[in-house]
Amino acid sequence: MEDFNSMISDCNLNDIGYFGSPYMWYRANLWQRLDRFLFNDDWLALLPSSSIEHLSRTLSDHSPLLLNINKSLQHNVLSFRFQNMWMLHADFPKMLSTNWNAPVYPDNNISGMLRLWSKLSRLKQCLRWWNKCIFKNLFANIKDAENKVSYLENIFQSNPNSDNMIDLNQAKDSLLLLQRQEEWYWNQKSNAKFIVEGDRNTKFFHALANKKKSRCHIHKIIDVDGSILISEEAICNSGVAYFKNAFTSSSNCLPFSNTHIIPNIISEDDNIMLCQTPSKRRFLESSRISIVVRWLVLMVSLLNFSKIIGILSKRMLLMLWRISLLFCQSEQNSKNSKIMWFYA
Repeated sequence: MEDFNSMISDCNLNDIGYFGSPYMWYRANLWQRLDRFLFNDDWLALLPSSSIEHLSRTLSDHSPLLLNINKSLQHNVLSFRFQNMWMLHADFPKMLSTNWNAPVYPDNNISGMLRLWSKLSRLKQCLRWWNKCIFKNLFANIKDAENKVSYLENIFQSNPNSDNMIDLNQAKDSLLLLQRQEEWYWNQKSNAKFIVEGDRNTKFFHALANKKKSRCHIHKIIDVDGSILISEEAICNSGVAYFKNAFTSSSNCLPFSNTHIIPNIISEDDNIMLCQTPSKRRFLESSRISIVVRWLVLMVSLLNFSKIIGILSKRMLLMLWRISLLFCQSEQNSKNSKIMWFYA
């Protein structure tokens, strides 16, 4: 098994998950998942919507596997997501400051969370436009920068003067910045927290992002009535209907199932006692006990402090300790409370 796992790691193969029974082989009360599909990075980049389904067994001990290749050309509208690579752009701080400090339309006198929400909504729309018109497509920018560097290298080789050298270095700096932006992009998209800062292995990030996309894609879902939904439209409508019914229901909370998994530590009598309003007598007793505890904490802190710097003598500490005990006894006798003290 270790050799097989090493082969999977060396060949950069990925297991994208499955739908159906978790076991593929059965014999003599032994269940195992032996058969599986493994995909390389090129497959996941070309067909990220592929899915695996475990079918039911018939005459064989092994369950058949069904590979679904869904080459969907439909691009859904994605929600807004802040890209960390934007912060590497030279114009980003100025754009952000200008938009955030601008007055709020239509009422600039609003404050609190409403003002924060208005500014964040406006900033989101501004970032969408800035990303499309100013920042533009990152991969197209890298391609143009690489072509520019190749062009300037040819010019410098034919005419190696200082001006051509300056132009070539500037083009290389621009390409290096774009490559760093690409690194940040794939780092965020792959959500890889174990990489070292400065690694520019974007192929590794791309593979992680494709694997995460394939595993997180919902290919099938079981509705509340037990029917299996396959199409994307039916899955979306089922999710919308479920949360719509949950939020518009007349009951305040949903029914809780599987209550037996939560241990019942507090009894019913303890619960009633905890929910009661404390009486005046209990409040006074607790306040006196807290005063006594503070005295004891002070004595212990003085003892530790004296051990460190040697200020207080042993006789002085014993005197303070006796004073605290007399105070505790006076508090005890005043209200006839029965408090047992344990001290070393």
